[in-house]
Amino acid sequence: MGVSVAPLTMPRRVELWLLIAVAVTPAVLNGWYNPRIYTTPWLFWTIEVLTWTVLPALLYIWGRRRKLFDNDDLGFHMRIAGRSNVYLFAATLVVFAFADPWIDKQLINTFFMPNIPDDYAPTFWYDQVVPPRGPDTGALRLLVIFYLAATAGFIEEMVYRGMMRHACGRSWYGTVAFISVSSAMFSLIHWEGGEPKLIYTAAVGVVFAVMRLGVGSLWPLILGHFMVDHYWLNNAGW
Repeated sequence: MGVSVAPLTMPRRVELWLLIAVAVTPAVLNGWYNPRIYTTPWLFWTIEVLTWTVLPALLYIWGRRRKLFDNDDLGFHMRIAGRSNVYLFAATLVVFAFADPWIDKQLINTFFMPNIPDDYAPTFWYDQVVPPRGPDTGALRLLVIFYLAATAGFIEEMVYRGMMRHACGRSWYGTVAFISVSSAMFSLIHWEGGEPKLIYTAAVGVVFAVMRLGVGSLWPLILGHFMVDHYWLNNAGW
């Protein structure tokens, strides 16, 4: 299955972009409502699961049934740069698992840290909903960190580097549009972190988009994204 289910006609491309808009909307809005609801755990986690698990699953099912994309279109395959080799795929996973956290730290040092003002104080970090370390909270802490890192890694890559790549098309101008739009939208959903995080996440978006173009498969990016978020949630708070 190396080709799309069908060519994306303009009406179907518009429908796919509308589906993407629905997927992105909660990620844009949660910067406004998370600071207001995170102190009410049942409400926060209900909305979190609905918007980061239930909604993406429904949108994926809708897109597949409407034949807007198939798994190959999104990058859910094991081919690396067009090559079907299980050893190459496994090696790429390992490389991304270690390389992405290192790359992320370089981007933070370059684009985030130099732009932090003295009064920098975002109203919400996801580490605020992670249980503290301790013998009575250890298992729950691990579960929460795994859930947040896994949903962010999988859903964000599927939407920003999977669906958007397919929606922009394979022409050279579609490729330029993909890098530009996906990185801009990835930055926008982190607006609550202020200008420093907008700049940093835009840089991350560009790097991950280029990785998607070079690697082809989405799985290495998902694993790398998971490792980055897992590190920050477990160590520094993000």
